[in-house]
Amino acid sequence: MKQMKKSLWKKSFNLRTKFLIGFVTIITLITVLIAVAAGYRFVNDIEHSIEQNGRTLSGILARAGLIQAVFLDDQDLRSLVDSFVNDDAELIYAQVVIDGFEEAYKSLVDIELGAKFVSSGLHVDRDIYFLRNSLADGTPYIDIIHTINLGQSFISATEAEQNDPTRTITSYARLGISLGRIQAEIRQTILGVVFISLGAMMVGSILVFLYYQKTWKPLELINTAMQKFGLGETHVRARVHTQDELETVADSFNEMADAIVKKDEQMYQVNFEMQRANRAKSDFLAAMSHDLKTPLHVISGYTQLMLAGDGGQPSEIHQAHLESMLRSSDRLLEFIERILSFSKIESGEEPLDVEIISSDVLTKEAVEPLQSLAKRKELTLDLLVETDVGFYADPAKMKQVLSNLVENAIKYTLEGSVSVRVFQQDNGVYWHISDTGPGIPEPLQAFIFEPFGRLEDSQIKITDGIGLGLAIVKRYVEAHGGSVTVESLAGKGSTFIVCIPLEVELDEDSDR
Repeated sequence: MKQMKKSLWKKSFNLRTKFLIGFVTIITLITVLIAVAAGYRFVNDIEHSIEQNGRTLSGILARAGLIQAVFLDDQDLRSLVDSFVNDDAELIYAQVVIDGFEEAYKSLVDIELGAKFVSSGLHVDRDIYFLRNSLADGTPYIDIIHTINLGQSFISATEAEQNDPTRTITSYARLGISLGRIQAEIRQTILGVVFISLGAMMVGSILVFLYYQKTWKPLELINTAMQKFGLGETHVRARVHTQDELETVADSFNEMADAIVKKDEQMYQVNFEMQRANRAKSDFLAAMSHDLKTPLHVISGYTQLMLAGDGGQPSEIHQAHLESMLRSSDRLLEFIERILSFSKIESGEEPLDVEIISSDVLTKEAVEPLQSLAKRKELTLDLLVETDVGFYADPAKMKQVLSNLVENAIKYTLEGSVSVRVFQQDNGVYWHISDTGPGIPEPLQAFIFEPFGRLEDSQIKITDGIGLGLAIVKRYVEAHGGSVTVESLAGKGSTFIVCIPLEVELDEDSDR
């Protein structure tokens, strides 16, 4: 499930999408922060302006109320209140109360103010109170109460009475400032900020699109072309015209792709010529083997007849010559068979005929026929099967692998012994073929599995063979998904190690 989510994330959010999301997010955050800061500053400025206006107007009205209390002339006071409260002003009511009597009052709304004010807390600025409230229709307003100092009612009061939070005030000027228009201005300002933000986002999106067209789109074209080319669509090229480094990269990729396609065409032509040459070689070897094997079989047959006494019993000297002829013809037939076998392996004309076989049975069938060859050289041939395990393989080819290795060990060992050890380790069957021969010098070990790679060392006196035995062994073992290696020191013998896995992935041309 986690892997699926990870793959969906990679598929849905590529580099372009991540860039666009990140860019738009940054623009949005910056725009929102600017809008919030501007709105906060605007609201603060409005509140400060209202506060200053309220202080000024309430102070004027309070001084007028004080003058009226001293000179007992309320006509001017009422005129002042009437001038404050009108349809064009933000004041919705004004009231002046002296010693609990309402001297002047005008209101544009239906509201009951009363003739006394009980403070709900300490005054905010000496003798001014700012209270927020709402009308019946929900319109917010600020109620400003400016106390009027008449001496007897305030100055004669004790300090504790002056600071009493629930003190009843009977002389004051009262104003109501509506916030309806202010709220409309705030909403209009916020709406303007929103439109400006949207405009900024649109401009930013256009800039992102232009940047994408100039940078990210060419990169995507180059990346897509590389991916398709890697998947085998060799005709794909990156068409980028930006007149900058990206166009240089695209041109370099296109040149590289053209060079690869040209090389592939050349390799295809070379491979075709090699296959044709290989078929010609196989045809030549098949014809040559037929032309060579037929007279060799005739020579071998007549030689055997002469040795059997057909036409008279040969003398001892003639018999020795005849036996030498027979051995030479047999060896020549063996060389021809190996050349044909290796040619079939190289051309893929010799698939595996796989079946389940026993490691014990296979090893004994390959090694026991060579006991006589070891005895003729007065060598000991030991066989140790530690584990009998069944595995899938071509019995004929695996038998040839073991026979070639054991026969080589006997051939190159002048005295001592040859041993074959079979065992299972991990998920494979192992054969160790060891001898006490002269060993293989380290510089020569890298070449012994190559075709026609014969040992040419002064300590090794064997001269027969054409150097295909170990090459055939290597090809057969690798066709089974296995490996063959050698461990050897000059003068201390050699050990060839063959490993065939129990769970083997065979060649595609193999018969399963």
